[in-house]
Amino acid sequence: MSMDRRSEFFCKIGHLAKTYPLDLDHVVVAGHSSGGHLALWAAARPRPPKTSPLYRDNPLRMKRAVSLAGIGDLAAFRERGPGACGGPRTIDGLVGAAARGPWDMFSDTSPAALLPIGVPQTIVSGALDPIVPAAFGRDYAAKAAASGDSVQEITLPAAGHFELIDPDSGDFGKVRSAIEQK
Repeated sequence: MSMDRRSEFFCKIGHLAKTYPLDLDHVVVAGHSSGGHLALWAAARPRPPKTSPLYRDNPLRMKRAVSLAGIGDLAAFRERGPGACGGPRTIDGLVGAAARGPWDMFSDTSPAALLPIGVPQTIVSGALDPIVPAAFGRDYAAKAAASGDSVQEITLPAAGHFELIDPDSGDFGKVRSAIEQK
């Protein structure tokens, strides 16, 4: 899903709340892998520059964001991440690099470029993850904390990339607790 379509999706949630009993004052967003990036990005919706095509007046505000093996810093992952999911080509496609200058490639798409987000965040990584190594989660969490954000960083020592979303894994209880915390 392109960033423009993601933006449209989050704008439509407010309309859904008029029909369904959604409590938009207590929205917690969570996602795994690319969804982990999206969870952080959704929490950062108030932050894109006003000149960005992704900018929206009055976006839905999140109460908290939980990223499970997500990429919080697209620039760092593009530069040093493993090629397991297409490497730099995948990041370039996500941010529309062909249509942008290098000076603004991540200004409205990378949570690290949008710090401080102003929303409590939990970053969960698997120590054995070959797709989004735990160092990327730790580094993003450190940047977010240095910006003044409230961040909890959890590295699960026996988990890889997919154990984070496997309800039968030994660590799933920790993941569930991270999502359900008040």
